[in-house]
Amino acid sequence: MENGILVGLSAQTALRRQLEVVANNLANMNTTGFKREKMLFTPFLPAQTTAAAMKGGRPVFVEDKATVYDVSPGRLETTAAPLDLAIRSEGYFVVETPQGTRYTRDGQFHVNDQGQLVTAAGNAVLGSGDAPITLDPTSTQIAVAADGTISSESGDVGRLHIVRFSDAGSLRGAGSGLWSSEEAPLDAERPDIVQGMLERSNVEPILELEQMIQVQRAYEQAKQLVEREDERIKKMVQAYAA
Repeated sequence: MENGILVGLSAQTALRRQLEVVANNLANMNTTGFKREKMLFTPFLPAQTTAAAMKGGRPVFVEDKATVYDVSPGRLETTAAPLDLAIRSEGYFVVETPQGTRYTRDGQFHVNDQGQLVTAAGNAVLGSGDAPITLDPTSTQIAVAADGTISSESGDVGRLHIVRFSDAGSLRGAGSGLWSSEEAPLDAERPDIVQGMLERSNVEPILELEQMIQVQRAYEQAKQLVEREDERIKKMVQAYAA
């Protein structure tokens, strides 16, 4: 296949993926604790590329390397709900799911019928020793200290387990505002928990919309490149056949 067509097709593939990422960011702009994704692209030359083919500095292909997460904090919003919690420092809440331990910045919690502190999806929020935190469902004076200690009118009931990762790039999205990581987490040294607040997503809709427009334009240019190259090849074949 001609190099020009390969350039255009590789660009189209990468740009389609980028458009999916931007669309997902926009779809989650109001999701508590959501972190926007970014695409990493790498232009590269195949091993058999000759020096002559490299003249002019044209990239030969565009490779979709990976998606990475922007883990910068989102805006904090006051809700006044006693079990709405936000982490004002670095770190993640630890939760237990059917798929194993996961991590989240979404602190919209409640107490289930068994008295366990759980996420909106019903996953148990873990405390010290990675044990579920249990509260009296009838408690009306729940307080959460900055270090994650939870107390009620009957006294201290547990302390939230807040963890951090030395390499944020190890985090992988696990759906529903959850993260997984092959890297062992570290205990957050000085967690700063605020009660009655939630962390909103860090998506900036205006910037995402601007990027979507840029990606769509770039995709159209790549499409036109493929069409021009295809037409050029057809003319060459017709001329040769004549």
